[in-house]
Amino acid sequence: MDPLTLRLVNYAESHPADGTPWSSKKLRKAYEEGARRFGWWDRPKGGTRDGHWLIGCGMADCTQGQFRFTSNARVRLRGDGAAKVEAGYTDIGAGSTTIFPQIAAETLGIDISSVKGISGDTDLPYAGPAYGSGTTIAMGTAVHLADDDVLRQLADVTSWPTDEVRADSGALTWRDQRRSYADILRTAGFDEVVGNGEMVLPGGASADAGAPGVSSRTFGAMFIEVGVDPDLGLLRLRRATGVYSVGAVVNERTARSQLIGGLVWARPMSASTRKIGRAPRSANGSGGT
Repeated sequence: MDPLTLRLVNYAESHPADGTPWSSKKLRKAYEEGARRFGWWDRPKGGTRDGHWLIGCGMADCTQGQFRFTSNARVRLRGDGAAKVEAGYTDIGAGSTTIFPQIAAETLGIDISSVKGISGDTDLPYAGPAYGSGTTIAMGTAVHLADDDVLRQLADVTSWPTDEVRADSGALTWRDQRRSYADILRTAGFDEVVGNGEMVLPGGASADAGAPGVSSRTFGAMFIEVGVDPDLGLLRLRRATGVYSVGAVVNERTARSQLIGGLVWARPMSASTRKIGRAPRSANGSGGT
């Protein structure tokens, strides 16, 4: 049976182990779009040749569990509109120091160039680890809550309803009134406002595998064309098409880079790898997803 047809026939609308509903699953759409882009249904069955190269195609599913970690963040907003995001997270290259200031800038209504990420110090608020694809949802939530705490304090100074104010271009607005952050801090006699946020998990857990009652995973489909030199044993990845259902993307560039990194990392196994029985791995982390 065709590999894609096999998957469509056995498509799981809920978790096959216990029937738990998915938090979201758009894998069927990923199949459809990936097959269209790749030309899966029109490929030569049984492979073909390109000169001395033997050409074959294959496809596979991608899936990754969604983990969440207790995390804390502190946000400092100064009167000049500059802000700092402080937390003890680590950026291993997946883009944490980019996306957390981005979340703060969007929530506070200021330019991202005015926000600096401070990390890598145990004196800073505790942040969860950088693995399990849980960094963005955990630390990002803590940063967002710290931003909300800043806005609440600014609203208290103005005596405006907290749930009705809006952050916009370095100012707080309510109905037809508008006051800059500099004006509010000057009125209160503050040099800065410090907000704190915490990602709290049910039951006080330090980590979990997603929201209770649902199975939280991301999904995707990969379509690959490879060439094999039968005389020299060379392998060449000629084409690759990946379509993924990953949820909300915070930063398109970092997310795309991570998806490409997962493909590069999951390269064909070497002879030495096969001897010890190890399988190729795929990347995870923050990725801005």
